[in-house]
Amino acid sequence: IGKHMRDILNLNEQWRLTRGLADWMKSYMVSKCGQYLRKIQQLTPYYAVIFVMSSQGACVAMTDRIENYWYGNDEIFLKSFNEGKGDIYISDVIFDEASQAYLVYISVPVMDGDKAIGVISFGIDVDRMQDSYTNIE
Repeated sequence: IGKHMRDILNLNEQWRLTRGLADWMKSYMVSKCGQYLRKIQQLTPYYAVIFVMSSQGACVAMTDRIENYWYGNDEIFLKSFNEGKGDIYISDVIFDEASQAYLVYISVPVMDGDKAIGVISFGIDVDRMQDSYTNIE
């Protein structure tokens, strides 16, 4: 395990041990990418969280606090990154501790030509989505 990966894992451990949203975590929300994700989220109220991961599965930007900094060993990242080939991944419904809601994650690769360079994941609040479609009728 290289120094860079060790740094990622150390930051992930610090992230997981931190309660709430620490000031140092907010940089992932206020970056240009984080602000853009927030605009997308505001247009779709059932997006509980949107976050972007690097090619190693480390958080690059987010709209809200996520459970981990590193998702490199999680299906949310692995299936979508697909060893650099990219693919779409849809999770089962899971209870998300950070948002305290039942979410389905839809992850899509961030592509540079035909090579995946990262992943963007949308955490969809299934109860809010259900409510938004029920209100249409």
